[in-house]
Amino acid sequence: MDLHGELERLVTLLEDEKSLLGKTLADAAFTEALEQVTQQKQALLERIASYDATALRHHEELLKRIRELGEINMQIAQSNMLFIEELFSSIFKDSTSQYDENGAVSSKKEGLINKKI
Repeated sequence: MDLHGELERLVTLLEDEKSLLGKTLADAAFTEALEQVTQQKQALLERIASYDATALRHHEELLKRIRELGEINMQIAQSNMLFIEELFSSIFKDSTSQYDENGAVSSKKEGLINKKI
């Protein structure tokens, strides 16, 4: 597959990943599909990394789309992580530590159920 085809495939995988990120919270059956897409994406990124940087300059629109999808997927994944953390902290009130986007641990005093409105 040529560079353009591989970049197009990466866009497709990122779109699949975006869709699956939203579905995994509702149904754990999608988790395996998400893992497969992530593995395929990793293998594809390794092949793309072997290309010369000058070859990538001819595909600026695809690279922009890839960057946008990557950022969107990261935001969805972080939102999912925060939702799950809130859910656990409301269920298990003794555990008040929470991970932020940077991986740091912080304390949280109110849970999802007992928040002030």
